[in-house]
Amino acid sequence: MSADVPDVEGFTLLDGEEVRHNIQPSFASYMTDGQSILLAIISLGILPFLFVKGSRYVVTNERVMKKTGLLGTSTEEYRIDDISQLSTGQRLVEKLLGVGNLQFATAAAGSNIVFFGLDDHESVANTIRNVQRE
Repeated sequence: MSADVPDVEGFTLLDGEEVRHNIQPSFASYMTDGQSILLAIISLGILPFLFVKGSRYVVTNERVMKKTGLLGTSTEEYRIDDISQLSTGQRLVEKLLGVGNLQFATAAAGSNIVFFGLDDHESVANTIRNVQRE
């Protein structure tokens, strides 16, 4: 990889792209629903730990990107200009743990990206809103 094309946590940045947030989700976010709690009990916390360890969310001045997986990885991304809906949320347990989530959707896409377990999800949402206004 050339020195003038920066790489952030497995994402190659575009020319002029600036990182605004580089986040690893909180482990607490995977302990907020019954299925994850059961999985954590069965696996003694190893599988949820590996999932969190292999997850990364990056927000730049142009894109929102999500990477999951340690051995095999998958990535998703949206251009910020294409985001037509941004939702924030905190279930009761998430609120008690101090984490929240963001969900992004586009008019053209049939899917959405969700960032789970963000310590400061409102700050990330506000960054995206501000970039959309620029």
